[in-house]
Amino acid sequence: MSTVRLLSPSQNLVDTVMQVLQNGSATPDGLASSVVVFPGKRPAHVLRKRMAQNAGTAIIPPAVHSIDLFIDHLCREHLHLRGSAVDEYDAVAILFELHTRMRREEKIGGEHFTTLETFYPVGVKIFSELEELTIAGIAAERLTEMVRSVTLASAH
Repeated sequence: MSTVRLLSPSQNLVDTVMQVLQNGSATPDGLASSVVVFPGKRPAHVLRKRMAQNAGTAIIPPAVHSIDLFIDHLCREHLHLRGSAVDEYDAVAILFELHTRMRREEKIGGEHFTTLETFYPVGVKIFSELEELTIAGIAAERLTEMVRSVTLASAH
């Protein structure tokens, strides 16, 4: 049985999911047969931690996915699509390579992010934002227009 709920911003997402899971855990497999899909990755970590704390013992948790990982799972398991997606590390490496090829005045942070290690946190954020824009269906032409309209403060 699927349970879909629309929550107001004032409701606690993890608490609501835990309540739904506890009410439906009378199946022979318990929570292990449940699947939870969150809008992002952080709620999954909080849910697993809280479930373990509440149980006070080892449990087999439900399958918990972020929406992007759930879509990847569906593509692999049900559509048998095996294409290699770019993971976060590869994407940041590509972004860093692009960053190093830019002129100094175009680079994010000027000369501050000169190594992959210093660029990594910024690269993760850029990659995450690019994923969100892709999910939202923003056309490349529109994105280019939006980026051109942004001016950054000078570091001088």
